Amino acid sequence: MIAALCTAVVAVSCAEPHNTETDVDKSNDNNSFEDISNKEILDSTAIIFDTNTNESVYLCDYLVDSSLSVYNYTAIDLNSDGTCEMVIQLSKGTTEYWGSLILHSDQERIYAHEFTYRSFYDLKADGTFMYSAGASDYGIAKMDFISGSYTIIPIAYCESTEDQDIAYIINGNIASKDQFDIYISEQIDKAVADWQEFTSLMPTTE
Repeated sequence: MIAALCTAVVAVSCAEPHNTETDVDKSNDNNSFEDISNKEILDSTAIIFDTNTNESVYLCDYLVDSSLSVYNYTAIDLNSDGTCEMVIQLSKGTTEYWGSLILHSDQERIYAHEFTYRSFYDLKADGTFMYSAGASDYGIAKMDFISGSYTIIPIAYCESTEDQDIAYIINGNIASKDQFDIYISEQIDKAVADWQEFTSLMPTTE
């Protein structure tokens, strides 16, 4: 998939590496997410700001450098502010779903936040998602964004305690295991995000 992604854009941005801010033409760096179409982002004609390296790069270059490929994507409002983020599911090697890349705009830059599978999965249409740090440490959360960063806001979760017990929390209140299990079951039954196959946006090459 990574080869198809880069060749399909007819070397718009992948002909030469763009790994530092000085290498990238930042004339588009202040484009808001609202002003750039899904296709432009996915075919890498838009610039994203990699929050891992604090560098402005093209999406294709980012994928190549990280040995990642696009699995599918969705536009969804993660923080309930009326503006959609883009969530791109990523594959790596033989791992079909390695993790996610979340693109968020603050009207100055399009910030790219990378998540491994366990830290962000089962995204629902209402913007909630599951996360896990272990068999006894997992939950449901929302996300918020501020100053180019993000915050995970737990809604319901369980966690291991010092006395080797498990605590269950729902909306900030202590809950029983049965209450927690019901809440998780209701979350699982929610409508999933509207995922789109990346190949549906692949430009034709003749």
